[in-house]
Amino acid sequence: GLEMEGLLFCENVGVNNFDDFLIDSWEVSSSFSVDPFGADSASSIITFIILYNNLIPISLYVCIEMVKFGQAFFINNDVKMYHAESDTPALARTSNLNEELGQVQYIFSDKTGTLTCNKMEFKRCTFAGNSYGESEPEKELEVDTQELDVPMDNVQKKLIEWYDERMFNDLKNDSEESQVLREAMLLLSVCHTVIPEIEKNTENIIYQASSPDEAALVKAAAFFGYVFTKRTPKTVSIKKGDEELEFKILNVLEFTNVRKRMSVIVRTPEGKIVLYTKGADTVIYERLRSSDQPYRDVTRHHLDNFAKEGLRTLCLAKAELDEKNYEKWNKIFEAAATKIGGREEALEAAAEMIEKDLLLLGATAVEDKLQDGVPEAIATLAQAGIKIWVLTGDKQETAINIGYSCKLLTENMKQLILNKDTKAETEKKLNELLEEYKDRTIEDVEGSDEEGPLAMIIDGGTLQHALEDDLKKKLLELGTKCKAVICCRVSPLQKAQVVQLVRQGLKSITLAIGDGANDVSMIQAAHLGIGISGEEGLQAARASDYAIAQFRFLVRLLLVHGRWSYRRTSKVILYSFYKNVLLQFTQFYFVFLNGYSGQILFEQWTLAVYNVIFTLVPILLFGLQDQDLGAEKILQFPQLYKSGQKGQHFNFRIFWKWMANAIFSAFIIFAICELATMHDVWSPNGKSMDLYSTGTLIYTCIILTVSLKLGIEAKRWTIFIHIGVWGFIFVWILWMLIFGVFATKLNFGTAFFYVPYNTIPNATYFFSWILVVVVMFLRESAWKYFKRTYLPRPYHLVQEVEAKERQQKGASLNFSP
Repeated sequence: GLEMEGLLFCENVGVNNFDDFLIDSWEVSSSFSVDPFGADSASSIITFIILYNNLIPISLYVCIEMVKFGQAFFINNDVKMYHAESDTPALARTSNLNEELGQVQYIFSDKTGTLTCNKMEFKRCTFAGNSYGESEPEKELEVDTQELDVPMDNVQKKLIEWYDERMFNDLKNDSEESQVLREAMLLLSVCHTVIPEIEKNTENIIYQASSPDEAALVKAAAFFGYVFTKRTPKTVSIKKGDEELEFKILNVLEFTNVRKRMSVIVRTPEGKIVLYTKGADTVIYERLRSSDQPYRDVTRHHLDNFAKEGLRTLCLAKAELDEKNYEKWNKIFEAAATKIGGREEALEAAAEMIEKDLLLLGATAVEDKLQDGVPEAIATLAQAGIKIWVLTGDKQETAINIGYSCKLLTENMKQLILNKDTKAETEKKLNELLEEYKDRTIEDVEGSDEEGPLAMIIDGGTLQHALEDDLKKKLLELGTKCKAVICCRVSPLQKAQVVQLVRQGLKSITLAIGDGANDVSMIQAAHLGIGISGEEGLQAARASDYAIAQFRFLVRLLLVHGRWSYRRTSKVILYSFYKNVLLQFTQFYFVFLNGYSGQILFEQWTLAVYNVIFTLVPILLFGLQDQDLGAEKILQFPQLYKSGQKGQHFNFRIFWKWMANAIFSAFIIFAICELATMHDVWSPNGKSMDLYSTGTLIYTCIILTVSLKLGIEAKRWTIFIHIGVWGFIFVWILWMLIFGVFATKLNFGTAFFYVPYNTIPNATYFFSWILVVVVMFLRESAWKYFKRTYLPRPYHLVQEVEAKERQQKGASLNFSP
């Protein structure tokens, strides 16, 4: 082809011998001295920068955003993540993190409302050293409401389930213990922020509470005859039988996650000033007066028993205040409440001054049942290689019990319990455990046959010491050797610090999931934040990246949507670079034949629409629709998720393999097409293939190759994959036929006028197509066959199982995303 073009050129310029012309040209060109760093070199550099500007696919950004948006749409509309009871679907609040859902290595979970339902039921209590609620629930207790002065017609008929008659009997006695019991009931009915609402039709009282715990305790007090009926800004009213008791609210010391307690100061109907306090045992016990505490030890014993049953406990205490001391303190409190700067610190300091010398009355225990499917979900996530850390504010015994209930802890696990009071003791314990398990690696969390997996349980006080700069690396090292970690009695700040420790120390993809405002800091500290739309409002859901209604939906979100998104996004990126490198390297090889002139091989408008029309939509459809495995098989074999954790679908090695493949494929295409057209005469008058005829042939082979590559990479041929592969080959043919005729009429692309009609009738053109397709198909297929046969990955084997099952069932292909 080039020789014929040279002869025609010589004939036009009056040169008789083409060889003489080349010799003369070489002699003339060799007589010139060219400065390699001069203007010509700079011009050449700029020329080649412009020529290869499409080497980096600018369309990739648009394609990725559209693919991620589609993936988020599928997450939002997955009916298997829809919670019918609350009418709550899954919600992707961002689409930028879809692929990270398929690479999670650590999950940090709250307990209450996340693993549990956050629907509290009053189950047990201990007052004046007596434990109540221990009767077996063989039959429900029949309560004579008139005899006990319980106005059940004014409250909900079914407030709690109770089977212990002793409590009703003790409420009627006149003993000292019964007085403590009645005082505790007053505390439960007064010390809260609940709002009562009267139903118009039934006149029943509905309690609107900021937390399920408060509602459960107020309902319990109402069940036992102390009915909270009315609240004003300054008073609360309690109905005890026919007697109406009004308490004047003097001060409210609100509950915070740091304080872990709530107090109210009231003036009783008798005119006394009383401080009522309820809170965690750790903060209540340290504020008890040192003497005259007859129920301290027995209550502690009952608390431990309640916690072992998985119940949430609160201690109740009171203190009678002197009028003068209260007035003095109230001035300090009012001054703190009106401060502009440092208000919270001032209020905290004022509360510390009054919340002391308390008398312990007893404790309550409420049950928060696990959500449906939580044990199965945690077991599945563990099989997927995800390590789960539970961060909770509950007692250690409660957290351990819940850990067993949800299968986070198993009988073969060895528990490493860290309960130390000082930093020195904490460091010593960490060093001892690290030395004992120094041979266990992060990949060996399952342990050996002789030694099972490890589980670390650490309380908030010890965690505070362990998170200091000189100890946190040791804590992290020990935590990574454990299959499960439970942090109990932790504050929201500590939750966030633990997440940041793992995120920064291990460079692993972390996920935090919670349901309340106290989980927001933890959610925002992780790579991925998941909010549960639960009983505590939508604070966590609004601060999260993804929101779901139940913990069990996390399995499908990660293992199905996360894995699909990670694999699809990886393929979109790799393919986008592959198709552009393939195109640009054919032009690079052409440089050696055009004298490094910067001449482009393809018609400019055809080249410009390569990433816009011919290759954008196919990879977009692939990124939205391709499935290597169906959802059922992925959930059946959760171990497949580990490929994302190891980055097996996208890394530097895989990227450069794809690029090497593109470079080599470009060479094959260019070599076949150039050799096929080098001596070809396609016209009766002796004309050979011109520049754009050869370029059109090469461009056609590129379209066929990238379409073929997409088809080979597709693991499930849906109607959309067929459209992407075959449809846009047809679009290219239409482009040639239409644009080749109307190019001159459109006043652009005139160089392409009638080029396809001159080249398509040529047999060389079709044989070149066929040869390129056969060579590329055989090469790609041979490599795929070799990998599946001799280097199979787990998903290859599962694909074989899935394909065989479909054949046996005679099932058609699944066209759902």
